[in-house]
Amino acid sequence: LAFILLVLSDRLFAQMTIEVHIGVSCNNNYQRLGNSYNIGKSISSAVGFQINKPLKKKWLINFGIAYIPKNYDYKAVQVYSGLEQKISNRYLQLNALGFKRIQFTKKTGIDIGGGFFGGYLLSRKFSGALPNLYTPLHSSVQVNPNNTVSINHFSEKISIDEKFDNRFEFGLRASIGVRHRIKRSNWVKLSANYDYALTDQEKQYMYNQSSKKNRTLSIAIGYEFQIQKK
Repeated sequence: LAFILLVLSDRLFAQMTIEVHIGVSCNNNYQRLGNSYNIGKSISSAVGFQINKPLKKKWLINFGIAYIPKNYDYKAVQVYSGLEQKISNRYLQLNALGFKRIQFTKKTGIDIGGGFFGGYLLSRKFSGALPNLYTPLHSSVQVNPNNTVSINHFSEKISIDEKFDNRFEFGLRASIGVRHRIKRSNWVKLSANYDYALTDQEKQYMYNQSSKKNRTLSIAIGYEFQIQKK
């Protein structure tokens, strides 16, 4: 039994590599808005860890876990210019992809792949600048004769409401990466990943509800090393 486990372990970990990476993610959330607001992309930092397992000479599978914020901005236009709201959604995401490895030289090659991802919403944050509509009502404050309203900047956490918020996100992922070997079993890697969410950020709780689906591009630099060296 010990011999069988040893053989299985040797086959399982043979040529398997681990990759850690850090980078930035740029998220765009598709929504139907009125004429008063535009929705903008937002950039944030992301970190991840993944395991690569070769299947054949040029093919491998990849399983990863990452912390990816998927943020977006509401920016007011026209007479409301200057007002904005930033929604910060922090996800713990699992990825499963298949890759084809193309080698250019003995040290340099590219990995092209695609697959699926599943995310879990960890927390939400709300920040930005909104009009202070209550200040003129205070007895000790003199109302501005020009009828202008002061702007308040704010930043606070948002409670996740299980009735309305969809905590789970699923979708498709495409990936491409350039890897360069620096030692016999060590590589540096620059990769780009695109996540196309199929699920909405909110549950369908009313008629004619506007969809809120994330489209996320992440760029990361990583360090890859082999678990079992021969």
